[in-house]
Amino acid sequence: MSRIGRKIIEIPKDVIVNVNAGMVGIKGPKGTLDVPFHGDMSVTQDNGTILVERPSDSRTHRSLHGTTRQLIANGIQGVSEGYSKDLEIRGVGYQANMEDRKSTRLNSSHTSI
Repeated sequence: MSRIGRKIIEIPKDVIVNVNAGMVGIKGPKGTLDVPFHGDMSVTQDNGTILVERPSDSRTHRSLHGTTRQLIANGIQGVSEGYSKDLEIRGVGYQANMEDRKSTRLNSSHTSI
């Protein structure tokens, strides 16, 4: 079985999840998302957790199992914590400036000796 697909998804207290046929509706403090999933996958919600199961061991079902679970987990994380991207600059000769908390500017300065 898929190691990722077997993991149980914990639902945070401030997130509401509705599982319908082929769609998982997720609502949280940061917004709402609808995550579609393949009709062969079985998504069950029980006591603040979500479990994704596959009907058989075929190649298609194995590939969908972990992907479906991770898409739902990413949606839950997105509506509860949001998304952030960290920029790490390593090396010599680069200068970064932060402007308006949204955009970064990266300048490369090459010097020859």
